[in-house]
Amino acid sequence: MQLSRPSRLRVTALIGAFGIVLASCAIGETRPAQNVTDVSARLTGLVHNTITGPTDYWFEYGPSTTYGSSTVHRSVNVTDTTKGVPVGEAVLGLAEGTTYHDRLCARDADGKGVCGADTTLTTTSGHDAVSGTGIVVSLPPIAYYGATVDAVSDPIGANATGRVESGPGSFYVKIADAGPVTCLRVDGNRATIGYIAVPPDLGIPDVEPIPKLVFIEDNGATGDRYSTRAVSAPATTCPAATAADFPNFLIGGFSVPPVITSGDFVVHDHPAT
Repeated sequence: MQLSRPSRLRVTALIGAFGIVLASCAIGETRPAQNVTDVSARLTGLVHNTITGPTDYWFEYGPSTTYGSSTVHRSVNVTDTTKGVPVGEAVLGLAEGTTYHDRLCARDADGKGVCGADTTLTTTSGHDAVSGTGIVVSLPPIAYYGATVDAVSDPIGANATGRVESGPGSFYVKIADAGPVTCLRVDGNRATIGYIAVPPDLGIPDVEPIPKLVFIEDNGATGDRYSTRAVSAPATTCPAATAADFPNFLIGGFSVPPVITSGDFVVHDHPAT
């Protein structure tokens, strides 16, 4: 079938426009938020690109579709144009019982990009919570000293849930200990989180999970403190964190204060009623 000249022009224009998109276009696909607490949430999504290569992304969030806040711009390497790269970012300092809008935006090296669809999340209310990531010392690719925490409970510590990753690992320093929360206690700006470090499959037979405690002190935008120690049995009731629970780390013969150098922890102590 022979197309008329106007039809050929329209088809050529469509192919040309589509070719531009195929040449370079980053796309953010917003997914539902995870680990939502009274004061924090983890925003998630998929970063797509019509070409392979480095792709910048960030999340926008706020109380309306004008957003107003943005996470740090980061980059992922898209190696497969047929599927998205999962990404996520914790946002802290949210208000209790409040609905927030969020979306994932992406941009490639040519500056072309599209933000994903708007989604909403509603923070909870009436809970104690600890969330965030804090690094004391990073020694890539050997190990890091720090933790990522998402834990929530009733105001008196009951019904604690969540997950902790802390390093260096007990079994292999490159791999952080990670596992489910067993208890949570929040007193002011200090918190104790109990969790079970489930060993990764390293080919070591009969390695049992190790129960641990993580101690967090929230000192605002800077100066948060972190410490951890193994315990003999899984803690179902966490002890109160004290100053003695934040000793210096001994790293390579040096005494290092347990103050995080990057990241932020948020400790939320909801008044018991």
